[in-house]
Amino acid sequence: MLESLVLPAGGVSICWLLVMTLLSLARPELAREMARKGIFLSPTLTVTAYVAEPRAKEGRQIWAEIPKSQARSFENCRKAGVKIAFGTDAAVAPHDVSAREFGLMVGLGMSP
Repeated sequence: MLESLVLPAGGVSICWLLVMTLLSLARPELAREMARKGIFLSPTLTVTAYVAEPRAKEGRQIWAEIPKSQARSFENCRKAGVKIAFGTDAAVAPHDVSAREFGLMVGLGMSP
């Protein structure tokens, strides 16, 4: 479903990795198509880092898997040459947490 919205986009588009991860759409072939069309990725890794562990501990087991899936999706996009923007979803975490996004991106293979 999201794929049909992302891929036909003309010009500059932005895709959020958390949504793509939840829908399992950041597959290598989608990442290659995003790169070809110039679609930017805004990973919002901080959101997952902030909420996944507490939610998994509450018994919502899907949250234990989301960081792994998100890392695979990020790697697919990075390897495909997708342009990656910096952005967070500060509404779910204190604003000072947002700076951690840089470290999370480096931890997933981006150059500092």
